[in-house]
Amino acid sequence: MLIKQSGSEYRHSIIDDILLVTSQMLAFYILLEIFEEKNRRKWYNYVLPPVKDNDILNQEVMEEKQRVEEYMKHYDETKSLPSRVALAVQSLTKEYFGEAIVQGISFSVYNQECFGLLGFNNAGKSTIYKMLVGQTKISAGKAVVYEHEFTRNQDMFVGMIGYCPQINGLSDFMTGRQYLQLHAALRGVPYGRINDEVNKWLDVLDMLDFENLKISHCSWGIRRKLCILQSLVGDLPMIFMDEPTTGIDIMTRHAICEILYQIREIGRSVLITTHSMREAEAMCLRVGIIVNGQLTTVGSCELLKAKYGRNFILNIKIVPGYQLANLEKIKNIIDEIFPTIKFKDSYLGILKYELQSDISYSYVFDKLEKLRQRYIWITDYSVTQPSMDEVFLTLAKKQKESKKLTLYKRLRSWIIRVIRQIINKM
Repeated sequence: MLIKQSGSEYRHSIIDDILLVTSQMLAFYILLEIFEEKNRRKWYNYVLPPVKDNDILNQEVMEEKQRVEEYMKHYDETKSLPSRVALAVQSLTKEYFGEAIVQGISFSVYNQECFGLLGFNNAGKSTIYKMLVGQTKISAGKAVVYEHEFTRNQDMFVGMIGYCPQINGLSDFMTGRQYLQLHAALRGVPYGRINDEVNKWLDVLDMLDFENLKISHCSWGIRRKLCILQSLVGDLPMIFMDEPTTGIDIMTRHAICEILYQIREIGRSVLITTHSMREAEAMCLRVGIIVNGQLTTVGSCELLKAKYGRNFILNIKIVPGYQLANLEKIKNIIDEIFPTIKFKDSYLGILKYELQSDISYSYVFDKLEKLRQRYIWITDYSVTQPSMDEVFLTLAKKQKESKKLTLYKRLRSWIIRVIRQIINKM
């Protein structure tokens, strides 16, 4: 039985509740501003001098930086990038606790191009993606996709991009079909075409058998495929893929290479990271190698192999049955002709050598042809460029291992941030 209560002790004003909630909101907002590392760019990011270029920046990086400056100048004048440029990133910088994780990186992606960002773990690749899709705040720099600048219209900028993150950002309570339908709807696919759009992409990666399976019950490979497909659904003009092929089978990797080739043919552009140099060669028209948060070189794989490959790979094919009995004799003959040559391996009658690249191709072929004419046991030979793996290891060997920040650095950085925030609010 309900009893009506009366008296001053039971009288309560809603204004008290509103004041209490408002004060709590204010208090928590202040705490958020103090402790949140991803705070917005402050005035000192605009007045401080830009990050200085590294003294070891090579010619390709400087030329790319100059091209990006021209693209940005064109954007400032016309409010759009040049027609052949899809994405331009200028002096992109990210700092955590006073340390620059990404240091003034500038690069561009052209229309119908797949551009690869390569680097060891902790080089700053994923941080670049997170800044460009709004997951973490940009400390300094500028980015434009087509006619949309990130700092002026972040929603339109991010709305042009399909993003496959390094770690699957999936909704476990949904099925694969529901998840892709949601993204198709969010990207403006007409309601009557959503199922056709989803079916198209599910079929591409043979996912129709798993479409009604809850994501929480899916294996890593299936979840990774869904993450890739959600970046493609809706036919957005720019695709970001952060190590999309990690943990998936080789057939799916080949399918992804084919998909990226096809979407480029219809006018879309791709920014991708991968640990596989073979994939980079197969998919990317140009690559940039990042070391310690800095872009150390940029260009086509062929250009980088020609410039930074230290050694040729020399293969000499021997008459079957001759190699075993005369291996040392053969090696001595080769060593006399090429004193700096290094024997690597022998397999099924093929001798594999490594030869320094300071020797010209013409000299090598001239000596090998004379060698084949003189010794009948040499049936064939070939000289190839070094692999992208060797180029990558040569350029990325200066990558520092990540170090945990000391308590002193964390405390010092926290105090500096608080002081700057207080100054901004004065």
